[in-house]
Amino acid sequence: MIALIDIFAAALERMGYKGDEAQKISLTLLYEQSMYCGGRYFYLPKKDGLQKAIRDINLFDDWSKKPFSLQICQRVTT
Repeated sequence: MIALIDIFAAALERMGYKGDEAQKISLTLLYEQSMYCGGRYFYLPKKDGLQKAIRDINLFDDWSKKPFSLQICQRVTT
């Protein structure tokens, strides 16, 4: 558990959050994650798979706001 808090806090600090604030957010994130999937096994893809999933989510969000856009088409091909 401590390792996850440290990982979250380090990422938040790289994003510009101060140490205490990053720690508090990290604890909140871990608590929320435990409420969702605590005590269960779940699949968390590695970096490449996660990046593709996030890309797909972002593309869908963009498409749902503006169904056809040349910029969206160009993003899909990259």
